[in-house]
Amino acid sequence: MSIKEKIMADWFKMYENGLDNPKMRYAIHKNKDVTAVWVWVLTQCCRKKGDSIDFDDFVLFGGSQTLNMDTGDFNACLDILQEIGYIQHESEYILVPKWGERQSEYCRKMNKKPKQSGVCTDTVHLEESRGDKKRREYTEAFETFWKIYPRKTGKGAAYDSWQKMGCENDSEKIIASIEAQSRTVFAGTEMRFIPLCQTWLNQERWGDEAVGDVLAPQKKVKSLNQITDEAIRAAEMDDLNYK
Repeated sequence: MSIKEKIMADWFKMYENGLDNPKMRYAIHKNKDVTAVWVWVLTQCCRKKGDSIDFDDFVLFGGSQTLNMDTGDFNACLDILQEIGYIQHESEYILVPKWGERQSEYCRKMNKKPKQSGVCTDTVHLEESRGDKKRREYTEAFETFWKIYPRKTGKGAAYDSWQKMGCENDSEKIIASIEAQSRTVFAGTEMRFIPLCQTWLNQERWGDEAVGDVLAPQKKVKSLNQITDEAIRAAEMDDLNYK
């Protein structure tokens, strides 16, 4: 195999099983830049020769600069990719499920060979190494809260904040608040403008007022009898003043 052929083979499958399916077409309909972010994720995994990459604010900034996007749009595309099941996105990493199916034949052969140090780079081992994070256990109250929160990004980081802020003790209040805000504050809001769940918890946003008809104060409406009584009293006062 020539150098050029080797470089081309050490790549990933794209159109065959990545773009030409209903899920990706749905994603492209939501955001046309999602394909660029998807290619970026696959490229980074190829460079790491594994199914996942570390992810933090610096990586986010670098990726958005590479694709000439702002970080909000980049994050929105990651949210869509997670929605359709193409990635698992936590605060510290991005994982590509079924990574082996997206590799070229050359990549699969190379990844089955252990390094000289004895550390295996097989995709299966890498998936297992991420198993602890994927199997993390959460409290029932947090799971209820997470199902309601509209932006499903950074579940692990959100749970860390949930514990740090002592939310378990006020779970009923917090859940009621996010239910109200989901129907009012966040209703019709683009995903990129909804704060990450971790941020929402750290800033104690459950104390924010939900605008709209859900938590809006009820206006006191006078009854017909009250209006009539007030009119009679006003007329009586006018008579007294006239006399």
